[in-house]
Amino acid sequence: MLLVILGHIANPLNHYIYAFHMPLFFFMGGFYLRLRPDFIANHFKRLMPPYFIFALLGILIEALKNYCLHRPAFNLWETGVGLMYWMDYSHLSHYGFILWFLPALMIGKSVAWLLLQYVNHPVVIGGISVVLSAITHYYAPLCPFGLNNGLLALPWILAGYYYFQYCLLVKSWRLASELISVLIIGFTLASSGVPQLNFAVAQFENLPINFIYSLSVSILLTHWMIRISYFNTITPLLFLGRHSLLCCVIHPYTNHGAHILVNALQLNSWPIKLVISLSLLTLLVWGSNQIKSLMPNNLKKLSLT
Repeated sequence: MLLVILGHIANPLNHYIYAFHMPLFFFMGGFYLRLRPDFIANHFKRLMPPYFIFALLGILIEALKNYCLHRPAFNLWETGVGLMYWMDYSHLSHYGFILWFLPALMIGKSVAWLLLQYVNHPVVIGGISVVLSAITHYYAPLCPFGLNNGLLALPWILAGYYYFQYCLLVKSWRLASELISVLIIGFTLASSGVPQLNFAVAQFENLPINFIYSLSVSILLTHWMIRISYFNTITPLLFLGRHSLLCCVIHPYTNHGAHILVNALQLNSWPIKLVISLSLLTLLVWGSNQIKSLMPNNLKKLSLT
């Protein structure tokens, strides 16, 4: 979550962050994949209502901003098609651009669930996921309903599912995976540097290398996050981490607010922007929790917190 927020603030680390931050998100999304019969329906109810609600909010804010600044109005038809049909980064031309990951996560985890439910052979499932991801990347880069992003994310989601099921909780496997990950990262950096990646627009320097490198970084960061959680350190970040989906959805607004404030104070410092954005996020998430506590149970299910 922190990396996603930092990645959308101009800073000298973005080249390194973009190489793994969305793969890490999808990898950890695989941890929560369950083989219940109602999984797809429940996941749709959790991810898609916030997608439409916050996308409409983004359109409204963009329209108000254009009106107040006397800018030309955007094309409402193209905006609606992007929202309802394409559901990807390049067609969400307003503050809703960040929401592309919600349909992608929905599609990726649904396809992963179908494979696990009806194929149930790890090698075959892995092969199918790689083929689907490669075909999407090389031959069908533009698909409706965020299908291309979801299929691109599929290998990372399945890797997260299998890693959580068979490796993460076993100390010997965990240590072995750490060592292998360090070797892979070191070899990649020494031989070719950080592989460029921008998941939102499906830009991969080399898809197999991007997958192996980002998976290795994801494994190491997952272990690091588990270790610091044992000590209950950096409490505000852990609080935001428990509401990572909500933070991913609303952080463009807090980032923009932090940008305006820093420029007004003539500070022009990305660490200060990050601290301000995280502070605003903490207040908004806390307020959201307070509101949620007053909501009826049937509406609480639509909440991202």
